[in-house]
Amino acid sequence: MPILVTSVVSIVSVPLYFHVLGDQMYAMWFYVATLTGAFGFMDLGIGVAVGRFIGVAIGKGDTGAVREYWATGNAIALPFVAFFSVVFVVVGCIWGPAWFKVEGSDASILRWGVFWGGVGLFFSYYGQMWNILAQAYLDFKYLSILRTWVGLATSLGTVLVAYLSQNIATILAFSAAMGVFPFVLLLLRGNRHYKLPLRIKDFRKARLIEMLPYTLKTFGQLLSGSILGSLDRVFLGRLAPAADFAAFGVSQNIGGRIAGLSVAIMGPIFNNTNRGVGGDQSKNPISVYRDSFAFMFPWYSLTIVGVIIWCRPITDVWLGSKYGPAVADAFPWIVTGLCINAMANVSTAQLGSLNRVGTSLITQTIVSLSSAIGVFLGWHLGGLAGSAVGFGTARLVWIIQDWFVRSLIGIPFSAYYDLCFTFARQIAFNGAIHVLAKALWPTSVWMAVTAIVAGASSVAIELVIEIKRKRLHGS
Repeated sequence: MPILVTSVVSIVSVPLYFHVLGDQMYAMWFYVATLTGAFGFMDLGIGVAVGRFIGVAIGKGDTGAVREYWATGNAIALPFVAFFSVVFVVVGCIWGPAWFKVEGSDASILRWGVFWGGVGLFFSYYGQMWNILAQAYLDFKYLSILRTWVGLATSLGTVLVAYLSQNIATILAFSAAMGVFPFVLLLLRGNRHYKLPLRIKDFRKARLIEMLPYTLKTFGQLLSGSILGSLDRVFLGRLAPAADFAAFGVSQNIGGRIAGLSVAIMGPIFNNTNRGVGGDQSKNPISVYRDSFAFMFPWYSLTIVGVIIWCRPITDVWLGSKYGPAVADAFPWIVTGLCINAMANVSTAQLGSLNRVGTSLITQTIVSLSSAIGVFLGWHLGGLAGSAVGFGTARLVWIIQDWFVRSLIGIPFSAYYDLCFTFARQIAFNGAIHVLAKALWPTSVWMAVTAIVAGASSVAIELVIEIKRKRLHGS
């Protein structure tokens, strides 16, 4: 729900940002976001490790171990997150304007944006420790309510600040200030509801040694996903004009919001599987995987079909004749790639619970390097569209990881057959409507309206099928 709410606001507000901020300022916002993404390793992977070991300890009923894992994790994460926040500001201020070719007064604005981005990074990444703690206690209702209201307030507030200031430094300062609020609430909830305050005296060297192998593998995965995973945008930010980079960024932003819905379900998958590994027989990894993937696949496959078939008229109406065509060149490939990424989050979450982080590290590294190479070569061969193709096709590697996890936990290959049928049904339905609409009245507005009707009809069909499936299985 929180990601869905902020995604809707983001989609609606994109035209406003384009017109209010302009190509250069909007691109600068994505420059800071690119640098931010490169620092996704800031907690060294200790947050995920703490969540995994606390979940297993809860499954065993060992409250003493829970306190020790929590204190040990905080003793490591807090100083490192603070240190890397400072490094982010220093590196971004010195290196950012020169690399992204930002000069004059815009360079000063970019530096202030980096500064406030660093403040936001601290509260985001250290606050994630407390968010993981709440997930380990399966407190997803509270997290959903908190993130929905904070996300909505931040998204709407950002639109207002952008309109009033037309300055990305002010926007990022507002976002950093809003990041303090959920951090404080989660800290208070950890103290009161889970009886786990920030108490370093429960630090145990033995717990650190126990968590270290898992932490190092998670850290490697984070390094791959952040530094290597940002190389495609780092290269493109230097190669592409501001308008093209903004179009690429918009596609990634919207695709990331859509894919982010799967990130929301990773917490339940990871923590429920942890309980199963700890001995809770009601949290069988096979059932967790089946239920999660069956829930996600129809909606992401429908999104892929929708952006491939209906992208051009939607972007023309959504962004107008100036920005619509450029975004349409990148949008289908980027969103399709991120939807594949989203579905692979089921297997990624379970690999973490099954202590097979090294597998997802290998996959992530291959995807990140392939994406960087694909975007670089794609830009030289086909401009913005070529970069988007390189980005999207690199994500096909995630399918191999998904197959591996299915084999690992005992799901047969034949389970893919139903997924292929679902995808083919969605293509046939939307393709037929697209051909008919284009033959009758091929204007952008009419096609966009038809796309909305076709999308709503497709959603209704999937809901009916899902209801019948649940009744058939008695759930």
